[in-house]
Amino acid sequence: MNDELFNHLCTKDNLSFWKAKRFCANNVAPTTILNGKSGDSAILHEFTCYYSNIFKPNTANSDEKFRAEVEDRLTSEYHNTSHTPVPSIDVSSLLVHIAKLKKGKAAGLDGIVNEHILYGGDCLAVHICLLFNAMTRHSFVPIEFCNGIIVPLLKCKHGDASQLDMYRGITLSPVLSKLFESVLLDLFGLFLTSSDLQFGFKKNLGCSHALFAFNETVRYFMNNNSRAFGAFLDISKAFDKVLHNGLFKKLLDRNVPVCLVLLLKYWYGHLQCAVRWNNALGNWFSILSGVRQGGVLSPVLFSVYIDDLITDLKLSRYGANIGNIFAGCLLYADDIVLLSPTCHGLQKLITACEQYGRLWDLKFNSLKSQVATFGSKCPTNPIITLLNAPLQWADKVKYLGVYIVSNTALTDISNHVRQFYSRFNNVLSVIGKGSREMCTLHLNKVYCLPSLTYGCETWTLNDQSINRVNVAWNNSFRHIFSGFWWESVKPLQYYTATLPISYFIDQRKLLFWKKLAIHNNNFLASLSRLLQNRFYAIGSLYDITTMSASVGQIKSAVWSKFIETV
Repeated sequence: MNDELFNHLCTKDNLSFWKAKRFCANNVAPTTILNGKSGDSAILHEFTCYYSNIFKPNTANSDEKFRAEVEDRLTSEYHNTSHTPVPSIDVSSLLVHIAKLKKGKAAGLDGIVNEHILYGGDCLAVHICLLFNAMTRHSFVPIEFCNGIIVPLLKCKHGDASQLDMYRGITLSPVLSKLFESVLLDLFGLFLTSSDLQFGFKKNLGCSHALFAFNETVRYFMNNNSRAFGAFLDISKAFDKVLHNGLFKKLLDRNVPVCLVLLLKYWYGHLQCAVRWNNALGNWFSILSGVRQGGVLSPVLFSVYIDDLITDLKLSRYGANIGNIFAGCLLYADDIVLLSPTCHGLQKLITACEQYGRLWDLKFNSLKSQVATFGSKCPTNPIITLLNAPLQWADKVKYLGVYIVSNTALTDISNHVRQFYSRFNNVLSVIGKGSREMCTLHLNKVYCLPSLTYGCETWTLNDQSINRVNVAWNNSFRHIFSGFWWESVKPLQYYTATLPISYFIDQRKLLFWKKLAIHNNNFLASLSRLLQNRFYAIGSLYDITTMSASVGQIKSAVWSKFIETV
């Protein structure tokens, strides 16, 4: 197996390389008992009952209050816009979307995979183009597009596989439906934009940008001898509880073309799913709420559904402000952070969220929500409440996978280091003893290193934490190349073209900050002005004196400075 991995690495056959590694990894056998029920049929029934209850509104008939208004407005606007041309896609544009399809993805119930479309040729693309344009014009989708297969996957292989809540359902949809959604997003994307304070599932945005916005807002208040109070709110099953008619109403309020709303209304009105367990398929059940899991449009539609909450929070006149810029809330899909310089303001923001949740049937979970203080110790009073339940003041909060210590706002990298060692040991157990060093190093860099440096562009570390990260990375080199603990690993890193971790983090920060200065997100671009001094402080260590330096120049400067230390 070790030689096979090495050969794939030498020939740069990435697909075969990772398949070979997965092949020799240990798989967890499916459970034979679930919630006290044994046998595949009983387990399948348990899953079916569980998921059929999830895809229902939190409050019975809550969606009905929007139904009449939506139908009246659709009827009226359909007649008023009946002569308006329906947007269409041409074959050349469709081929661009087809080329973006990823290989190796699972098929839906129809058995079609992305490779069928990728290698189907231009004639197939012409027929798909005609089909998609007809569907858009007539606001109709085939019934196969409405069917999904839910596959329960264990969240953690070390968890209790006999407990229902240890599973996450993954829905398999027809690949043609996902291609159609990407086409719809291309045609109607301008109508589906959301606030700059929403960072989830947007092009050129990710968790690091949301973490950066949070850290810079907190840092702004702490640098001005003030405090920042934060509330980290959890919405129970947020994506699965979106009211369908409520969503259509919001789309109509945005003047989304009626053809798209009618298409979504037909599509969502016929959604149904079945659970697959051990190759057995359960009974079909209707999806009465929520956006389609795994759909290309789903995160965009959810952002539309929750976007008015950001407007309500701005209009409340409470929350954090950096100059004239409102920074009182930061969203990454359904992860919501509220920030305020006062406890009173924070409570007002939470109250606005409660009101929005009652109107649009989103249920906030007070047990999984927390509050924290940055710039001072957490107070015992006043009590911050969510739905009349007091929220716990946390000494450390987890935001988008990164732990942040209250009071100091320092990053706690304990979990990063622990995950790194876990992945590194997993690599060693897979490839065995006597492994080829370069093969192990490659796995270390592409599989283990990301877990150690996740979000490092936004880290704020003390000397002890910096040392822990350095030790973890250097120890992995010593283990791979059989070095002694007292030996320097810099020569090894030089000859393997690998940066020491401290240089690597500085490089990531410089490149990240450089991109922020010209980002199309106005909120991030404004925040980037606060870190210019830090850019020049780190850049001066590598003789980088301007933000206009190219990516290649920054990487070259960091590497050259490292060479001087070898």
